[in-house]
Amino acid sequence: MDFQRIQERAYALWVEEGYVDGRADEHWLRAERELSYMAGPEANENKAKPKKRAPAKRPAARRVA
Repeated sequence: MDFQRIQERAYALWVEEGYVDGRADEHWLRAERELSYMAGPEANENKAKPKKRAPAKRPAARRVA
């Protein structure tokens, strides 16, 4: 996805919300989601899928003597 388009949309969201500071990450992520949605499923096909992780092993139960 194009960095500049995300940046412009995040800025527009910031302006729309009244220049509220402290929400840059939220605006950035929302801009990414919106642009990704607008691009359609074809744009998301090339993204690497996260690898599945093996479940964590539990430690063996301790015996009380």
